[in-house]
Amino acid sequence: MSALTDTQSRLKSWLFDHALPIWWQVGGDTEKGGFYETLGLDAKPVDVPRRTRVAARQVYSYALAQRMGYAGETNAAIDQGLKWLSGPARTPDGLLYAVLAPDGSVIKGEFDFYDHAFALLAYASAFKVRQNDKSLEAAGVAIRDHLLTHYKHPVRGFEEANPRTLPLKTNPHMHMFEACLAWIEAGGDQTWRDVAAEIAALCVDKFLHPQNGSLREYFDGDWNPLEGEMGRIIEPGHQFEWAWLLIRWAAITGDDRFVAPAQRLIEIAENHGTDHNHNVTIFELWDDFSPKDQ
Repeated sequence: MSALTDTQSRLKSWLFDHALPIWWQVGGDTEKGGFYETLGLDAKPVDVPRRTRVAARQVYSYALAQRMGYAGETNAAIDQGLKWLSGPARTPDGLLYAVLAPDGSVIKGEFDFYDHAFALLAYASAFKVRQNDKSLEAAGVAIRDHLLTHYKHPVRGFEEANPRTLPLKTNPHMHMFEACLAWIEAGGDQTWRDVAAEIAALCVDKFLHPQNGSLREYFDGDWNPLEGEMGRIIEPGHQFEWAWLLIRWAAITGDDRFVAPAQRLIEIAENHGTDHNHNVTIFELWDDFSPKDQ
């Protein structure tokens, strides 16, 4: 326990003393808005195209930092990310462009489920520290309801596009699940719980390998793993993330049937998906746990 506590302390110190200050003081673009995508090794911004998910993730990060007791600037960073999401990144129908140029012009305008899941997480995170700002809740509900109306899978989960494109992917669902949990914890309405319950069940019923308990990444339109190599890919990092979310869901609902699958995902990621000599997670494995891409 002492080693774990020491590691936690070191990581928190790095976060508070280094990461959070530089990503606002240098990473926040106070001239054009939003956040720089990249900092160079000289700690200067590199003005490359900006993924909308980066602004959303920064809102989440600085809102969480505020809740953790970080004494540095958080509100300005949250405001800047929210203005990017509601300004240049917002489409005429209320959704989000995926990638913008630094000047706000659109580079990738096609719908991206992943970016919208992170926007929902951003609004939930901001709402949790600004409970009186009902516009945040309204923004989150509007995006969610649009997804439910226009991008819902006919059985369970969500589509990648409308009209449909394949493969269907588990990773955007993981972040949608995360966003739903954040909204539940922030006091959101029943629909967030309903969507979370559907994704949790879909994960256990379809995403997890029935023999070894690993989580697959790519599926056909009926939620069957893709044939061939793509259907065999598992990512250890995602095993850890899904495990964390399933354990949170079990705590929220009191339903312990999600705990054992989560523990199995952790076991797979630690025993087969971690290079313990270098203390890093392997990028990809095959479903027999042999390395695909280290």
